Amino acid sequence: AYTALAPPGAPPARTRHGDHLALYWADLLLGLAADLVEQAPASPEVRCRLSATVGHVLTRTHRGQLTELHLQHTHPAQIPVADLLAMYADKAADYCYQLPFTLGAILGGLDPDRLGATRTVLETVGVASQIIDDIAGGCPQVLEQGKDSIGEITQLRRTVLLCDLARRLPAGDPLQPILAGQATTPEQTAAIREAFLTFGAVTAAATRAAALADQAAAAIDRLGLAAPATAYLHDLVDVRVRHSLGVLTAGDAVGSG
Repeated sequence: AYTALAPPGAPPARTRHGDHLALYWADLLLGLAADLVEQAPASPEVRCRLSATVGHVLTRTHRGQLTELHLQHTHPAQIPVADLLAMYADKAADYCYQLPFTLGAILGGLDPDRLGATRTVLETVGVASQIIDDIAGGCPQVLEQGKDSIGEITQLRRTVLLCDLARRLPAGDPLQPILAGQATTPEQTAAIREAFLTFGAVTAAATRAAALADQAAAAIDRLGLAAPATAYLHDLVDVRVRHSLGVLTAGDAVGSG
């Protein structure tokens, strides 16, 4: 809707008026959840826990977004994978996966220890899902999910996929100095997308996601949740991660470099 209201112009202008405004609006709506907490038909103690949960996710989300901006000043080959995964956990996993379950679990009376263990599983699923999104947006022809994050490549966002590529490029490859920069031309963007496959960056990223999915799936049955919640969590792993990994394998489209 915001993009439709944007003035005519180049894609960057439409992004500023469309995608960026939509994201800021979504962040505002999440903050307004605090108003709903005040109206919740629950005890003051429960409302306090709900309010603290909303505040916690807002803190983590903004920390993750700031970390992402900070990483732009580091060559992608020099960014530790652990730092990228921690950033994904902050900016995406809590917001999209942990928060909804946590609010429901608090209202449903789930004991804090079991909730903490479940949040750990959901964070793992969320990080794996973010890696899948990297692949889907970076190589849309591979997963065909209708997602094309070309802006992330043209702005050289430090994703797991980009950093894996930077580490796998041979010394002297013409893409090395390009990846160290802050923006690409259309021709360079196309070359980077091809390199994701040629040098096995998609395979490396998918392998990380698969390991995280296996870790989460192995922990779900140990949580001791009721059957519907257990089935929901397994379904989350399958739909958000394993299905996409199956498409990658079936398509035989990833490089093996």
